[in-house]
Amino acid sequence: MRTSMSSSASIQYLLLPARVAAATRVFCKIVGGVISPLLANRYMNRFLRHWRQQGRGEAFQAHVVAYADDFVILSRGHADEALAWTRRVMTRLGLTVNEAKTTVRDARQEHFDFLGYSFGPHHYRKDGHWYLGASPSRKVTAQVVYY
Repeated sequence: MRTSMSSSASIQYLLLPARVAAATRVFCKIVGGVISPLLANRYMNRFLRHWRQQGRGEAFQAHVVAYADDFVILSRGHADEALAWTRRVMTRLGLTVNEAKTTVRDARQEHFDFLGYSFGPHHYRKDGHWYLGASPSRKVTAQVVYY
């Protein structure tokens, strides 16, 4: 999908590949175990339900894209408020956001990696125009073995 880069509205991506870590939950010490994905989905469901019930999508002009315990909030200009709200909610759930992996980026200017893909501005080789798109991330392509 091609999107014109000339739009004046900036889209900020709040990158929260949270690896939502348990702050005080004893049963989450089994990270990497068979039950971990189930626990991650349970807590992400609670977070997403609260997001919808509080009308955060409309308030922040945002969408949440989630997979297991990783998620990205796509916001039009309200990423900082979305981040602050997310931190408060995660704290109430007894979870922490991985600060080392959490960033706010301008999608029209910068790339970010999520679930093995790099999202952001791309250059169309045939005629030279820019568009927002996705491609395999460098980390993933470095792991590919060519025969």
